[in-house]
Amino acid sequence: MHESLSRQHAAFVIDKDEGVLLVDLMSKAGTKVDGEEIAGCIPIKLKQSGAKVQFGSSTRSYIVTIDYTRMEQAYEKHHRTLEQELEILQRLDEEDLDIQTLKKTLGLVSKDTLFVSNFPYHFEETDLDNLFKDCGKVLSVKIPEDRQTHKNKGFAFVTMDSERAARKALNYDGHKVMNRPLKVRLADPKMETQRT
Repeated sequence: MHESLSRQHAAFVIDKDEGVLLVDLMSKAGTKVDGEEIAGCIPIKLKQSGAKVQFGSSTRSYIVTIDYTRMEQAYEKHHRTLEQELEILQRLDEEDLDIQTLKKTLGLVSKDTLFVSNFPYHFEETDLDNLFKDCGKVLSVKIPEDRQTHKNKGFAFVTMDSERAARKALNYDGHKVMNRPLKVRLADPKMETQRT
């Protein structure tokens, strides 16, 4: 219903099979689509863009455009989620699945990996290894590079040998290296996909 009208003339209906429909609600003055009056209570399918609608005896016309962008985005997101779940199910179906792979597959990765940023750009893996070795054994340091420039992206993933060592390394958050305060936090499992 148009807000300036004193009573309800028509309703828009979204049908999963038909799309967007317009229904006249038995108004005395009727509803027109592209200059043609529509019959009361019989839904009319609107074209995707440019349908010209008039309500009642009003001289105003409204151009109706239908944008499915958000619906498509929601569908794509749902589709990606289903693909990820299918991949998890396929991994779980493997007979020789070890406990660490199972934990990673189910998103139960232990919190032993740090996300470190704001270190000097000339820093290499050995520099970060040396920085965190007092907290415990450093199992790996990955500094992702830009594929085009081959320069590091300014952040790294440092995997410690235990959650305890990783938590101890969190004390380095704010520690200055060449007048730059390090940013150190536990890595989110989603962030770890940026390793490559």
